Amino acid sequence: MHDIAVAWLMTTLAPNSPLLVFLLALPAGAIADVVDRRKPFSITFPHSLFPIFKK
Repeated sequence: MHDIAVAWLMTTLAPNSPLLVFLLALPAGAIADVVDRRKPFSITFPHSLFPIFKK
């Protein structure tokens, strides 16, 4: 019953979100097919390590 209530609340709060996700997912998928995965990973991975050395 809780799951149904949560799903109902999500649809009432953001009724246009599935359309927005669909419209953003299509170009994101096309870009992901074209871009080499190693390049963005090599840029973003070192930035994820900075909080470790911040102590």
